[in-house]
Parts: sequence; C-alpha cells; structure tokens
Amino acid sequence: MKIKEMKKIVIIVVNYNGCDVTKNCFDSIQKNSVGVCHEFIVIDNFSSSDEQVRIGKLFEGTNATVIFLEKNYGYFRAINIGLIYAREKIGDIGLFIVGNNDLEFNKNLASSLTEIDRLESNVVVVAPNITNINGKAQNPHSIFGINRFREIIYNFYYCNYTMARLILIISRLLGSFARRDDRQTSNKSGFIKLGFGACYIIKPTFFDYFKALWAPMFLMGEELMFSRQLETRGIRVFYDSSINVRHLDSATISKIPSKIIWESARDSHKLYRTFINPCHVEMNAAVSTHWIEKCSGQLDYEKSIARLSNSKVLINGKFIQ
Repeated sequence: MKIKEMKKIVIIVVNYNGCDVTKNCFDSIQKNSVGVCHEFIVIDNFSSSDEQVRIGKLFEGTNATVIFLEKNYGYFRAINIGLIYAREKIGDIGLFIVGNNDLEFNKNLASSLTEIDRLESNVVVVAPNITNINGKAQNPHSIFGINRFREIIYNFYYCNYTMARLILIISRLLGSFARRDDRQTSNKSGFIKLGFGACYIIKPTFFDYFKALWAPMFLMGEELMFSRQLETRGIRVFYDSSINVRHLDSATISKIPSKIIWESARDSHKLYRTFINPCHVEMNAAVSTHWIEKCSGQLDYEKSIARLSNSKVLINGKFIQ
C-alpha cells in the first residue's frame, strides 16, 4: 500500500499544563508525516486558565483541534473523549495513535504506519517501539506477564507509602539485578502481555469489539486494564519494533506530587488483583459474561459522550462548541 492510499491517521494526546511539550509533539508529527492525511487532537485535562490561553494561541493557524474539558478526568478517560469526537466528526479513519503529549515521532513514521495494514486481521492494537530520552527501551512493557516474585514485591509496595519508598531505595541500590530482562527483546516484534501506556496505535476494528477504552481508574495502571479488556475478547497487544517513538518521560506526571501518583497506582493495583490468580502469572480470572460486560466500554462510552457535550472545542483559534 502506498502512503497516499492510506486512510486518515488520527493522533490524540492528553495535555495537562504542558502546552509547550504538546506543541513539540505536534511539530514532530507535522515534520514526519509528509504524504499522510492526519488529524491532531489535543484533550486538555483542565489545565490552568493561563495554560489554556497559551495552548489556544500555540495552535492558532494550525489544523489541530483542542478539546477543553471541564475537569481533569484522567488519562484513558480523556483519550476516550478524543476517540468519540474523532469517530463522530472525522470520516475514513485508518488508524488512531493515542498517548501522552510528551512524545516525538521520527522520520520513518509514515512508512512504518503503512505496514500496519499488512499485519494479520487479529492485530487490533499495536504497541510501538518506545525509547526514553536516554535511549532505553520502554516496550515491551511485559511479554509474558508479571512473575510471581514481582507480584509479591508489588503487594508489599502498595501496603503503605513508607514501604513503597523503602522498596524503591533498595531497587536502586540493587541496580541491574532488580530489573526485568524481558525488555532485552525490544528488537523482536510479536504479541505481548502489556504494552507501555505512553502510546498505542489502535485499529478501527477495535470498535467492532468495544464501545470505548475500559477506564475504571483516574490514573496509572492503564496498561493492565487495557490488556484485561482485550483478553475478554481473545485479543492481545502486538508489539511492532519498526515503529519508533521517543518518549520524553513523564513531562506531565512530573507535575503531580509523588504520593498522589503512588495512591493512584495503589488503587489500580487493587483492581488488578481482582483479575489475576495470586498463584499464577497470567491475568487468568475466568472470562465470564460479567467480565465481558465490565470491559465492554459501554459505561465509559456513555460517560464520555456526556463529558464531550460539556467541553469546549477549539479549531484554528475559534470555538465551535
């Protein structure tokens, strides 16, 4: 398939008091998507009033759409609003790229995206090859699942905040001994257990199975929830090592106090424990009718529709909603 034959690519990023970082992401898309018809959507998660004014000015004269939410709904919930807006307002969509605002896309973006259509039909979600600013691979986040030893450590880590800080100190002292070794296969494409949540590429066929992303949590643990959602329909994330994305590492999360981050992750961990057998590494709670309904995204879809209707939409410096 030639680049010019591709359907429209929709890029959806979430912004929270980081408009300069978001504009950098937009510029990297503009620079490296020559020949690709694309739409760039920014979901502003209730940034400060000054930041909202700035982001409006930064994107004035561009083809970007900025959706200002009336409150901070969290990461996946904000992405859901962008997905619904895109599906309602933009036709002939070939792929959705969703993620953080602190991403940079390289010059091979256009050519690598054309290869996604050549993947097997059972590939619904693609995790790209994400590296941080130091060149460290962040995908695959987990190939086979979280092992039992690490599960035990996580249980202690989320007991209380003091324990969590102690475990982090020990982990840093142990260095490479404490690191997972499954990221050493970052040059090999294939199906994986968990993709890194900073960026996913979603095919429109995702919506043949689900109404929206399952987003039970405000923040943190999205990778776990997303994989569980996919597994209820027998789907897994596909890691594609040829699609390169640079991650500037938590340019938004760094603005949130660390204890709040830990508390959000703790709450996600509690939910995660409901769909994993403590004696195994697999997310192997039986896929019952209960789980299929829970992960359908129907409730998330309904909430996102309401949230979108209460949002302000800015295109080329003018509010249309």
